[in-house]
Amino acid sequence: MRWRRRPKLAHSDLATIDQNQVAIHVPSPQDAEILRLGDELNSTYMAYGAEGQAASARQQKADMSSAKMSPKVALERAQLKSKKAYRNESWDVVDAVEKDGKFLETASDDKLPAELRGKSAAEKQQLVAANAAKRAELKSKIGKLEAQRSAFLDAERAKRGGAPEQSLDTELLKTTKKIATKKGYKF
Repeated sequence: MRWRRRPKLAHSDLATIDQNQVAIHVPSPQDAEILRLGDELNSTYMAYGAEGQAASARQQKADMSSAKMSPKVALERAQLKSKKAYRNESWDVVDAVEKDGKFLETASDDKLPAELRGKSAAEKQQLVAANAAKRAELKSKIGKLEAQRSAFLDAERAKRGGAPEQSLDTELLKTTKKIATKKGYKF
């Protein structure tokens, strides 16, 4: 019974989630476009350095693995990549330049991706800026579709007359909101 005391010590809740329950994927009209834009987002990454190509390959492999698991997982991955917190400055030129505006000035030409090698500083900046603009546009489109998808799913749930199914996501969010509300945060 020690495990029942742990949530109290952490000032949290105890939640029991059926590990055998598979999360239900409710298809929405936005799904295909979110996945397409998520794939297109990959074209905006510009791998650099010794590990850049390997990291880019890992990103694509993670996308394929997510797609094999389920449509729900693939959608969540595409949505994750559209968030500001999804950063790859250690291998992506666009993110590296956003973090350090002088990155292109300090990076040796042989470490840069082929499309930037041998270009003038202005040409490099222009190519990176074009990819950054395309990425921002794609992320914005995914964000709008995500909001539409969420509204659609809420409407579908309301039609079925139920709350969201219990999952790790819902329980963590519920507990986090409860604790944050106690600390004065508003949602």
